[in-house]
Amino acid sequence: MELKHLQALLGIADTGSFSAAAASIGTVQSNVSAHVARLERELDVQLVDRASGRLTEEGDVVIERARRVMNELEAMVADVTALREEVVGTVRLGMIGTTGRWLVPQLFDLLRVRHPHIHLNVAEGSSMQLEQQLASGQLDLAVVTFPLSGDEIMAAQHSSTRTSWPSCRRTTP
Repeated sequence: MELKHLQALLGIADTGSFSAAAASIGTVQSNVSAHVARLERELDVQLVDRASGRLTEEGDVVIERARRVMNELEAMVADVTALREEVVGTVRLGMIGTTGRWLVPQLFDLLRVRHPHIHLNVAEGSSMQLEQQLASGQLDLAVVTFPLSGDEIMAAQHSSTRTSWPSCRRTTP
């Protein structure tokens, strides 16, 4: 099993089609098809329903684990880089819209100064959507409203001059 096989499947899960997956990972559709076919042969299951382009039940299971694998690889690179005192990597942050409007500009300014090699991806959604994305590994942290719906999320209360807000992260990697 190769990482590019998992990346192709993740691309399909994230974009909904083989061609969009190819564009998102910078390759051609035939490569995405070949990578997924190799993964399916190796696991001896069908991961994508070719008629609908949707993941099968087995595909959903593989995607959940593939996200964890990719997250761990990104974390490993960030950890090794941090040993050299230069923090780099991508942070996937989810925010509810009302908070994001005033917090994101401040956060970007602060990151640009303190950690210029951090790339911040911000997703907007409802607290429930963000909690689900956080629990599945699609987000690294989220700013949501209380109460939280799941126990796989750890919350911390934060305050600013404007308001008090919770941030959350997964309790397990």
